[in-house]
Amino acid sequence: MSLENIRKEIDHIDAQITQLLEERMDCIHQVANYKNQHQHPVLDQKREDDLLTHIHSHITNEEYQATILSIYRDILKHSRDYQTKKLQ
Repeated sequence: MSLENIRKEIDHIDAQITQLLEERMDCIHQVANYKNQHQHPVLDQKREDDLLTHIHSHITNEEYQATILSIYRDILKHSRDYQTKKLQ
């Protein structure tokens, strides 16, 4: 496969990831509203730990585990940041 074809595949995957991240952020928006209405803190450490464990269990290629978990930690951090801004 040529580099150009590989990059086209990456572009296609990135479009899918972007759509899914937007859907995820729609849910985060709803979570922030719920937490605001029910006086819940932004950080739910148990939920984050459980989520990372769940994500880890779905990673089939060990070589990618650290990178994918790091990406998810960043997603969670940015989700918390968004919620914090929304609740101010």
